[in-house]
Amino acid sequence: MSKWSFGLVMAASCAVLLAPAVVAAQPAEGTEVAAPVEPVPGAATEEPAGEPGTPPEGLPEEPTTPPPPLVPPDETYFGEAPAEPPPGETGGVEAGTGSEGGATGEGTEGSENPAEALLAASHEQQEDREAEEDAEQVSWQEEASRFIELKGYFRTRGDLFYQLYLGRPAGTVEAFSHPYDDGVNASGGVCGPAETCFTNDTIAGANLRLRLEPVIHLSSYVQVFATIDVLDNLVLGSTPDGYANQPGANGGYDLAARNPWVPLRAFSSTQVPPVSGINSFQDSVTAKRAWAEVTTPIGRLMFGRMQSQWGLGILANGGNDIDSDYGDLADRIMWAARYEGLIGALGFDFAGEGPTSRAVFELQGQPWDLGQLDDVNQYIAVLGYRPTEEEQLERLRNGLPAYAGGVYYVFRNQVLSSEGTDVLGNSSPTLVQRDAWAHIFDAWLQFRWERFRAETEWTVIYGGIANIDTARFVDSPYDVLQFGGVLQLEYTLLGQPTVRSNRLRIGLEGGYASGDSNQEGLTPRDGLLTQAPGEGDHTISTFRFDQDYNVDLILFEQILGQVTGAYYVRPWVDYTLALGAGRSKKFLNFRLDVVWSRASEFVSTISNAADLGLELDASVTFDTADNFIARIQYGVFFPFGAFEDQPDAPGAFTDLSNAQTVQALLGVTF
Repeated sequence: MSKWSFGLVMAASCAVLLAPAVVAAQPAEGTEVAAPVEPVPGAATEEPAGEPGTPPEGLPEEPTTPPPPLVPPDETYFGEAPAEPPPGETGGVEAGTGSEGGATGEGTEGSENPAEALLAASHEQQEDREAEEDAEQVSWQEEASRFIELKGYFRTRGDLFYQLYLGRPAGTVEAFSHPYDDGVNASGGVCGPAETCFTNDTIAGANLRLRLEPVIHLSSYVQVFATIDVLDNLVLGSTPDGYANQPGANGGYDLAARNPWVPLRAFSSTQVPPVSGINSFQDSVTAKRAWAEVTTPIGRLMFGRMQSQWGLGILANGGNDIDSDYGDLADRIMWAARYEGLIGALGFDFAGEGPTSRAVFELQGQPWDLGQLDDVNQYIAVLGYRPTEEEQLERLRNGLPAYAGGVYYVFRNQVLSSEGTDVLGNSSPTLVQRDAWAHIFDAWLQFRWERFRAETEWTVIYGGIANIDTARFVDSPYDVLQFGGVLQLEYTLLGQPTVRSNRLRIGLEGGYASGDSNQEGLTPRDGLLTQAPGEGDHTISTFRFDQDYNVDLILFEQILGQVTGAYYVRPWVDYTLALGAGRSKKFLNFRLDVVWSRASEFVSTISNAADLGLELDASVTFDTADNFIARIQYGVFFPFGAFEDQPDAPGAFTDLSNAQTVQALLGVTF
């Protein structure tokens, strides 16, 4: 017998010995095999009748082997068998069919090929191993979800503004600049009498932001937080292909030569990611906050770059609303403690350090501050009473009033200033004496009882500054005395104050920001420290609300940029209608605000008249229980005499126009 014949005989013998075991593993012909049912994530399972842990009568016991892996969605056949095996499959016919190649019995004609049976058994073992690995993977993912928590939101907003300049002629003292394409000829110059003139009264566009706020839970005592913005307020359509900048001769940027594949912007076919210094002033991803919190037996230690938030947010506002644009950040080390609702905190802020040793092309290593006397140091102390929300709701349910409030104190100072330094990181910065200091006191109080809420916050800033020039010392000291505050009153007419469903509320808000009788203009565009010469008034007294404290849609939000040197009264009404129930529940909110405003010091306005105007703002908001939100807003501002020219001025302008806006927001929170 040759070695080939001997090998064939041995292979046949092995096949005969192994065939019974393989056939025994297959279901009998005609037997219907039920596919394992995967549990739906998050779905509740009902316990069958009988003793716990015992399978119901007539059902097989639960298999001890792990379930097969879930089929990816793109490979799921939804109950229908594929016409042919997917690529990579063996192509073997499923056992139990009783047709070609089916297992019909041991040693009978048409029995399956032993080699194919061995291969099928090998595949089955491989599937078992993959199922175990998938089970381990699911367990790891569940563990990771407890380790890393992800919060945030995604929003897309559209804005249209009409006549924010209030009809004032271009080139005069404007409330807001004209659109740059208003009043130009075909070559982009100023329109002449006999030329084709292009005019435009509208500013419109859209923007988006994805905010990611991961929380890493290292333990119940140690957490790490971060805030990362992706495409932060990116204006849609602002980074077309073919558009690029290059460093200019005067330290700025010039438009680079056109891309030969996109010779004109009209030929742009796609958008490209924003890159700072190339086609944008910021990168696609911006890391805004990163800090850690450690719970100790004597309090909580926080350190890093974190949000700064207090009270109603007129002084320190974290900008956490889905419609916020700014947000105060603090490079801070703080210790805080809570006991029976009492809170106390002590902190230190690195408010401004000046030039560092970081060089432009030295991207590694540890940089350090080049000096100490030019630092802006800030020291913080907080003392207050703030029970948890659950504790306050319990008091309200029992018919008792609920209180919260506290005092926020800040001291900041700076001896020298390096603001005259031309190059960041210069080893020989230009220094001038500043001698600036300030005490900041902020008191916040909240009172709730039954259907009524009253909440107020007031701030006083007292200090001094020896020199306001950035390049040299000018012995002309200034005092700083600023104050402002807000009072909110709210009453629930229908429904429950703490339940949104079918709730009707009315409210009244008043705010005040001190002005300066020796300062022209109400906005930083007119100069942050513009003092009228020769008046002898050396007190800087204009108070400015935080830019994320939003009052209206047009005057303070767009024209002035914030509540500054003015006071206002805002009555409002709000109704929320609930639709559906459970996970399908939806809310439809209707709100109307009326804002009447005046300048705190009439001499700061264009006409030296105090009345700023009246604004009507209406909004409709639709949001669902699964965190989708859609909002549409309309506002109209009727300007008053403050934006006219002075009556005795030659050719005084008094024909003002109303400003209008339509704003939309689509968002998802998570």
